[in-house]
Amino acid sequence: MSKSDRLFYSGIYFVDASRDNIVVADILDNNIYAMVNGFVELLHKPVEYRDNGETDYKMNYVTPFVESVFHLLDRFQIYRGLPFDCFNSSDVSILRGQISYAKFVEIGGSEVGAVEVKSFLTSPVDIDNAIIRLGKITKRMLHVRVLKAKPAREFFTFGVTAYGSVVEYYIHRYHSPAVASSSPSSPTPLPVYTFELIERRSLPTLPTTFTHMYLSLKYLIHYKKLMEDSLAEDSDIDNRT
Repeated sequence: MSKSDRLFYSGIYFVDASRDNIVVADILDNNIYAMVNGFVELLHKPVEYRDNGETDYKMNYVTPFVESVFHLLDRFQIYRGLPFDCFNSSDVSILRGQISYAKFVEIGGSEVGAVEVKSFLTSPVDIDNAIIRLGKITKRMLHVRVLKAKPAREFFTFGVTAYGSVVEYYIHRYHSPAVASSSPSSPTPLPVYTFELIERRSLPTLPTTFTHMYLSLKYLIHYKKLMEDSLAEDSDIDNRT
């Protein structure tokens, strides 16, 4: 069964929009060049040519890149190795299975995204399993978020997968049933949940992909901005009380 079919049976419609032209604004160029220089030392660690462990891959290559654009004063933070709050269970064995490499959490406590990581030599089947898992986790996060949300801009959660030399960026989108069924641009009702692959980039912390560092960082900043745009404003929070 294909990845799309497996997600569909979980109530998720998969969309590969990675070939769409996405315009990323020319912002923070000087800061990006400074960040690129900070990664130069990683060129001396050619782990892609040996059977590296997944933990080393995560800590030496994925973490420095993914966390490079996030800061302590941001409105959401990255937490590694913690269970998801969107799953309520007292069964410790179940909770262990509900831990991804990392999750994005809004300052107010709401989970807004997750990160799944698979290292080199991971089979295509296991990569698909990780993506399906990410789709299910972000759907659960989205369900919880929608129950609390006021404006429609909060009807999103976010997912990142890193495997080998690839980073993929996903958006999980909730379509209100009333809006979905009355969409003038679609002759059939939109699915309530869509899990969209919006971009595929190189993981630029490897010796053979380092030349992609500037564009990869630029897109990561753009993706962070999409996440920030989905957060509630003070006026939205006031209207909830």
